[in-house]
Amino acid sequence: MDNFIDIDNFIKDIFNNINDIKMTNNGTHITDKNLTIAIKKALIDVTEKYKENYKEKEKYDLISRCNIYDEKYKNNEPTELLYDIIIHSRKDNYMLDEVFLVGESELGKNWDIILEDFEKLLFARAKVRLMVYQVGNSDEYEENIDGFKDIIEKSSSCIKGDIYLFAVYNKNINEWKFVKYVKGETAS
Repeated sequence: MDNFIDIDNFIKDIFNNINDIKMTNNGTHITDKNLTIAIKKALIDVTEKYKENYKEKEKYDLISRCNIYDEKYKNNEPTELLYDIIIHSRKDNYMLDEVFLVGESELGKNWDIILEDFEKLLFARAKVRLMVYQVGNSDEYEENIDGFKDIIEKSSSCIKGDIYLFAVYNKNINEWKFVKYVKGETAS
């Protein structure tokens, strides 16, 4: 991927596309289900941006796979493969090759369920691991991010250099916060 997709631009596109999601409709917050669909579509759009360039240079397909409630959207394969969304290359029309992104999205505010989804990412061998969730206040945001970083650093499943992205929505102030964390390095 590093030769064909610039990882820093890939991450910027992920954050920008999520940040561009319209969170309210006539002053009312969109439902968690509609936000989940919007997040997945934003990530499919990132896949589509890189798809042609990747196919031309690598001769592989770049595929997004996620369930968006039976809705067909662009070239997404409407099935989940272990994670809420996965972006990977496919070799010879069938073989999953390199995994670029795995993502989990939990928009309920139940910390146990958010943590359960995050833990799935610890075992992923992907270029980038994305966790999307929402909080009720800024203190909760800081506490959660610090907790996730601590888990990453202590987990033997995580390898130095593994990239974790956090897209955190604070519904009370209608604002996204984005964090990139690399195991063994400082946050950026």
